[in-house]
Amino acid sequence: MAHKNKFIEPGLTNEEIFKSQRQKMYEINQDENKLKNDIKKGITIIVIVSILVIAGLLIFILSKSGGSNNTNENKEDPDVVVKTQDIGSDSYGYLTIPVDWQVYPNPSGKTIMYASPDNTYIIAIQAFEKKDTPIKEYAEEFAKELSSDHYKEISITTEKVGEYDAYQIAAFSTTANKWNMNWLFLCEDDQIHYIAFEAPFIDNEFMELPYTFRLKKEVENTEETKTEENKEEEKNTE
Repeated sequence: MAHKNKFIEPGLTNEEIFKSQRQKMYEINQDENKLKNDIKKGITIIVIVSILVIAGLLIFILSKSGGSNNTNENKEDPDVVVKTQDIGSDSYGYLTIPVDWQVYPNPSGKTIMYASPDNTYIIAIQAFEKKDTPIKEYAEEFAKELSSDHYKEISITTEKVGEYDAYQIAAFSTTANKWNMNWLFLCEDDQIHYIAFEAPFIDNEFMELPYTFRLKKEVENTEETKTEENKEEEKNTE
C-alpha cells in the first residue's frame, strides 16, 4: 500500500497540492518561530527582572552599610571620650598620645618611644644637656647627617611646639617609605629637648601629638582632689 501524504487532499492538482504543502509548512515554521520568540522574550524578561531585583538588594545593602559607616566615622558624639595617656619623664618632658599605643623597643634605653598598634606611627622623646653650640647648629648638623643617609626632601623650618620655639627637621626615608619629623628646642631647664615622629604621610590624624609637649606633667583635678580641697578649706575656715 502506498503511503499517503497527510498534507495532500484528494481532488487537487499537483500545483494546488504543492501550494497547499508550502502554505502548511510556512504556517508550521511561523508557529515554531513565534514559540521560539515567545520563549526568548520570556527568558529575557526573567533575566531583566532578576537583575533588577539583585541590583535593588545590592543598593539597599550598600546604602545601609554606607549609612552605618558615615554615622560611626563622621558623626561627632559629645559623649564619646577619646582615651589618652601621658608619656615622658620629668627630665624629658611629656606628650599626650592615644591610650592604645605601646612602648616601642629601644636598644639604647635613653629615648622613650611609643608606637601605634600596627607600628605605622612611632613617636619618641628625649633631652640632652645644652652646650655652647647654638641650637640652630644642632638642627643643621642633624639635617646634614640625614642627607648622607637614605633620605630625601630634607628641610629645616621654625615653629612653635607648645610654648617653645623649635627647629623642625623633616625628611623622607626611602628605605622605610615614611616621613621622619624631628623637633629640637630649648626649655627653661636649660636642656635641649628632642621629639621625633615617624609617619607615612605628613598630613595624618596623629600629626598634633608632638605639639602636646609640656615640660611638667599636668595634675588632673579629679573629684577626689576637689573633695580634699573642700575639706581643707572648711578646716581653715573653722
